[in-house]
Amino acid sequence: MAWDRLMENDIVPNAPPPLPRPRHALVFAPHPDDEILGCGGTLHLWAQSGVPIRVVIVTDGARCHDGPEGVVSVRREESRAAARVIGYGEPEFWDFPDRDLRYGEGLVRRLLEKIQECEAHWILAPALSERHPDHQVVALAAAEAVRRLQGERELVFYEVSAPLQPNLFIDITTVEEIKGQAMACFTSQEALQPYSQRIQGLNRYRAYSLGSACRAAEAFYRIHARDLRHGLKAVPRTWQEWRTAASGAVDAEDIPLVSVIVRSMDRPTLPEALQSLADQTYPNIQLIVVNAKGRSHSPPYPLRPHWEWALVEKGEPLSRSQAANLGLQHARGRWVLFLDDDDVLLPDHVHRLAQALTDHPSSLAAYSGVRVVNGSEAFLFDYDQPYCFERLLAANYIPNLAVLFERRLVTEHGCGFDETLPVLEDWDFLLQLARHTDFIYVPGVSAVYRYGLGQSGLSRGRQEALYQEYRRVVMEKWLGRLGLEVVDRALDMLARDLEMMRREMKVVRSELDESRRQLKETRREMSDAAARYEELLAQERWERSQREASIEQSRAVAANLQCDLENLKNRYALLEARLHCIESSRTWKATYPVRMGVHKIKKFLGFV
Repeated sequence: MAWDRLMENDIVPNAPPPLPRPRHALVFAPHPDDEILGCGGTLHLWAQSGVPIRVVIVTDGARCHDGPEGVVSVRREESRAAARVIGYGEPEFWDFPDRDLRYGEGLVRRLLEKIQECEAHWILAPALSERHPDHQVVALAAAEAVRRLQGERELVFYEVSAPLQPNLFIDITTVEEIKGQAMACFTSQEALQPYSQRIQGLNRYRAYSLGSACRAAEAFYRIHARDLRHGLKAVPRTWQEWRTAASGAVDAEDIPLVSVIVRSMDRPTLPEALQSLADQTYPNIQLIVVNAKGRSHSPPYPLRPHWEWALVEKGEPLSRSQAANLGLQHARGRWVLFLDDDDVLLPDHVHRLAQALTDHPSSLAAYSGVRVVNGSEAFLFDYDQPYCFERLLAANYIPNLAVLFERRLVTEHGCGFDETLPVLEDWDFLLQLARHTDFIYVPGVSAVYRYGLGQSGLSRGRQEALYQEYRRVVMEKWLGRLGLEVVDRALDMLARDLEMMRREMKVVRSELDESRRQLKETRREMSDAAARYEELLAQERWERSQREASIEQSRAVAANLQCDLENLKNRYALLEARLHCIESSRTWKATYPVRMGVHKIKKFLGFV
C-alpha cells in the first residue's frame, strides 16, 4: 500500500554521516576532470585521513573541442596538477577514444582486474543517469565488474553532468576551497564553459537538506555488491521508482478513494466515532454521514480539512438498511466501509484492509478482527477468525465495520441491503458479497464494536425473539438461493463448531475444576501456614517475656553488686585515711628505729 506523503529522510538524507573511510578507494573517471568535478572534495578528505586512493582516467579526452593539437597531453597534465592539489598520486591513463567508448567484455575485464589489483573497497564511477555517453558506459561496466567480484565492495556513483538521486552526502564545506583550486587546474575545459562554477552551484545545492552548518556537499548513490547480484535493474533510477521503493504513491490509483458510510442517530458517541476516522493513517477518505433519525442532525465533526464529506438525509427516519443503501448511493470510492456512530476504528484499520486488497487484487473484500466491549468498555470477546463461507452462512461472525469491499460489488453485481429486514441486514449483505468473492482475512484486532448500544443484529441480547424470527427469514432466503446442500454444509459447520465449543468448554470446565482444587489446596496450605505462624509467634512472645524477666533479674543483681562495690570503696577509703594518720603520727616516726631493728633480727634469724 502506497503512502501519499514521504518524510524528508525517506527521500534524501537529512544530515551528512561521519566521513566514511574505505580501506582502498578506486575512482574511474571517463575524462580528465570528472574525478575532481564529481568527487574532488571527498578525495581530499580521504587523502587527509590516510585512505589510499587510485584514479583511472578511462578516455583520452581528445574530443572535448576542436582545440590545438596536443590536447591529450594538456588534459593529462591538468589531471596531474589537480591530483597534486587534492593530495593523491598520479592518475593512470587508459586512453580509450573519447566519445567512442562502448560497453563490452574487454572494458569490463579491465575494470575488474584493476579493482582486484588495487584491492579496492569503494569503487567510484559516474552515475548511469549522466548525460554523456562515455559516463553511461563506465557506469554500466563498473556495475558489472563489481557484480561479478562481489565481496565486501561498494559501488559509489557520483554526479557530474546530471543530478542523481542520492542516498549519501559528504559534507565538503571545509575543503570547498581546495576543490575549487583543483577545478581551476582544468583551464582547457574552463575555456569551453565555467565548469567550476556549475559544479560549485551543484555542491551548494546539495547542502540544502543538510542544515545551516553545511555550505557545500557532494552527492553519491552507494550500492553494496550483494545488491548488484541481479544488476542495476533492481536499483531505483527515477523519482517514480524511488517513491515506489519507499512505498510512496506516484499516481492517484496508488491511493484509491475509500468511502466510509456512517449510519447516524446523532448519538453522543458520534464525535468519538468520527475522531477514530480522523485518526486513520490512510489519507484518501470520503465521509458520508447518513441522518437516520430523520430530525435535524448536528454537523459532523471532527473532520480532516482535505476530506470530501457529505451529510445525506431524506427528511424522515430511516431503518438501518435504508440508511446503508442511501450511503451507498452517494459513495464514490473504489472501496467502501461502514462505521456506525457508536463504534470506533483503530488508526491503522483502513490501511491494513486497503493493503490486503492491494496485495490480493483478485479478491474484492477484506476484513480484520474486531474487539467487542460492553457499554462500560469492558472486554467481552474478539471476532477474529479466518474466513469460511459456510461458517458465515451459519452465523455472522464478521461485524460490518470489519469489512472493506469493492464498490463494484454494489454497482456491477447488485449487492445491497434488504430493506425488509429490521435486524440481521448486515449479515444478509455480507452473504451477498460472499457470493461474488472470497474475503481476505487480516489477522489482528483493528476496530471496536460496542455490544448492546446499537441496533444491529449482533446486539441481539436485548431483542432475542426478533432476532430468532428474522434469522429464520434470512436462512429461508438463502436456502432458496443456495440450495439445501450448501445450507446443510453450513449447518454441519455450525454443528461442528458447537461440538468443538462443547469440547473446549469441557476442557475449560476441567481446567476450572482443577483450578478450584488447586485453590482449595492453596487455601488449606495457607490456613496451615497461618496456624503455624500463630504458634511460632506465641512461642516467640513467651520466649521474649522470659528473656525480659531474666534481664530484669540480672539488672537487680547488678544493682546489688554495684551497691556492695560502693560500700567496699567507702571502707577502703576509711582504712586509707587511718593508715595515713598512723604513718603521719610522731609515734610511728619515733618507733622507726625499733621497727628497722626488729626487721634486721628477723632477717638474720631467717624469718624474712
